Amino acid sequence: MLFKDETGTSIIEVMVATVVFMIIMVGGLNYYVQPQIIIVREKIRRFAASAVQRRMETLRTLDFSQVTADSNETNTSITLGAISGLRSTTVTSVDDAADGFRWLGCRC
Repeated sequence: MLFKDETGTSIIEVMVATVVFMIIMVGGLNYYVQPQIIIVREKIRRFAASAVQRRMETLRTLDFSQVTADSNETNTSITLGAISGLRSTTVTSVDDAADGFRWLGCRC
C-alpha cells in the first residue's frame, strides 16, 4: 500500500540525475584533454623551430663561398627526447639584377 507522504527517489529520478551528471562530466573532460593536445603540439612546434634555428646558425658560420648546393641535406633524422623528425635543407640562389651583384661571382 502506497502512502502519499513517502519520501525518496525513484529509479527514474536516479537515472535522469546520472545522465545529467555524465553529460556534465563529458563536457568537463574536454577542458582537460584539449590543453594536453595543445601542449604536445606546441612542444613539437618548438622542437621544429629549434632544429631549423640550429641548422641556420650552422650555415651562418660558413663563409659565403662555402654555402653551395653541397650544403643541401635530405631527410636528416633529428631527435629530442621522445620527439623525432626529419629535416631537409635546400640551398638556392636568387639573383636580383637591380642590385648589380651576382650571387656566385660576387663582383664587389
